[in-house]
Amino acid sequence: MRVAFFHLPVPGHVNPTLPVMAELRRRGAEVLAFADPSIAGPIEQSGATVVLYPPGIQEQTDPPPRGVLAVGALLAEISEELLPFALEHLRAEPPDVVVCDSMAPWGRMAAEVLGLPCVTSSAIFTVHGRMDRSPQATAEMLRDVATGVGAMRRLHEARRRIRRDFGVDPGDPIRIISNRADRTVVFTSRAFQPGADRFGDEVRFVGAPLRDPGPPDPFLDELGDGPLIYVSLGTLFNDRAPFLRACLEAFADEPGHVLLSIGNRVDPGALGQIPANAMIRPSVPQLQVLERARLFVTHGGINSVSEALVYGVPMVLFPQTADQPLIARRVAALGAGRLLRGRDPDAGQIASTARSVLAGDAAARAAALGASLRDGGGAPAAADEILAAGATYAARKTVV
Repeated sequence: MRVAFFHLPVPGHVNPTLPVMAELRRRGAEVLAFADPSIAGPIEQSGATVVLYPPGIQEQTDPPPRGVLAVGALLAEISEELLPFALEHLRAEPPDVVVCDSMAPWGRMAAEVLGLPCVTSSAIFTVHGRMDRSPQATAEMLRDVATGVGAMRRLHEARRRIRRDFGVDPGDPIRIISNRADRTVVFTSRAFQPGADRFGDEVRFVGAPLRDPGPPDPFLDELGDGPLIYVSLGTLFNDRAPFLRACLEAFADEPGHVLLSIGNRVDPGALGQIPANAMIRPSVPQLQVLERARLFVTHGGINSVSEALVYGVPMVLFPQTADQPLIARRVAALGAGRLLRGRDPDAGQIASTARSVLAGDAAARAAALGASLRDGGGAPAAADEILAAGATYAARKTVV
């Protein structure tokens, strides 16, 4: 079996597929992965052969634009740029099945042009038009429409050119971002997916891909015993020194320790006086930290949230952009955490929200959702779906 992956060159979208590619290799499949140099190393470690995208793709997605229309326009324009490249490679060495990230529509369109089966790999919730009816989501949609006239025009023009030049339609913004193909593998559970009852067997919820936490990191010994509060805003939108200072103030009198993972965009000197119970690091072994944490203050990225749920850690959520508000609202709706309101929550708001989370049953609700993420079948289940799609196509080729 020959499998070709098309990745969005963002670690959060690539990481869930790494154990899947390793599982496919273990079963004897040949795996090609179209990717950017920035993420080639982990892909190669999974056993896949990397085919590099033309230069400049990763730079277009870092940081990602804000708003559905802007994201849809960008993905349509990247698809227009990458389709000739993808078609050339797939024609030269045709795979039995194409696997495309939910935000790599060029993979789906290339498969459609060539008549190849395609499986969508969704690192986030699989998108549909009615997945969030909250007042906040409605307000965000109205703002997106009001400010997205230019993006809509770009999307329309890119869509027209792709139809003309390649005979395939990228679709509207929801179609582009969901990118659903013949089958879809979603790295979450039905319990966590908003509106999961809209999907049948063509969508397989395989749960969170469980990574090996690795050997214990010696720095964790510095934390000592006692309860741990962990604060991280992820890797992309973490330049929020005022918020981090507010967290230090909010938890300065907490028993145990407070650990802040601040990335490389914030100068530690900008955080002011560090309380005696706090530790600051540019990065940490997150899974090992979550094994010990009693509370996670997070931006609400899908990988961080899934990992917290797997370890039964309740959350205080401060979403920044993209899909994070939707994910954060879903966590809050299911009782596994609470959102911080406003653009600049102060120390008092952070502290009171944390106390309310810890005083309730959020930890039990997080653990229940975590069980649903562990029980989805993981990488083996995803590999089953991919190989089934490829086997159908291979059988049809043999008959012909």
